[in-house]
Amino acid sequence: MSLPVVPDPDDKHEMHIILQLAGAFARASEHTFVMLLALLVLYVLARFFWAVCVYLFHLYKERAFTPGPHQHLYRMLLIIGAGMFAVALVPFANPFTEHLGWIFLQYAFALFALASVALDWWTKRKFPPPPPVPVGKLTAEQIINYTKTVNAGRAQRLLP
Repeated sequence: MSLPVVPDPDDKHEMHIILQLAGAFARASEHTFVMLLALLVLYVLARFFWAVCVYLFHLYKERAFTPGPHQHLYRMLLIIGAGMFAVALVPFANPFTEHLGWIFLQYAFALFALASVALDWWTKRKFPPPPPVPVGKLTAEQIINYTKTVNAGRAQRLLP
């Protein structure tokens, strides 16, 4: 059984092939090169959109459906986001206003994501997680360190 072949990053031959391909694309046609750049930009935007969606999914899975003092705020924001999405679908019924639907959908998603991040930041500052509670047999040194940690958190207004 052999291991899969991994390209050597120091291989000059492979680097030469890549440089020749890039140069060939640049010399082929200005439209080809521009389209490759446009594809690269679209790829970066798609990766960013996917990362934001995954972040929002995990944020709402944790914050909107776990009991806590902030749960109702996340549920309200989730309902508002669903309402904005439903309103954004209305212009898609008419082909003449479809472009307005895309614009509104993009702005609605951006506002929803920014409001979610702002609410997450606010709840992290307003309701910080409790300090870890030591389990098991404690020594005097551990109690002193724990007390110093709690006092430092209270001094920074992270703990009540």
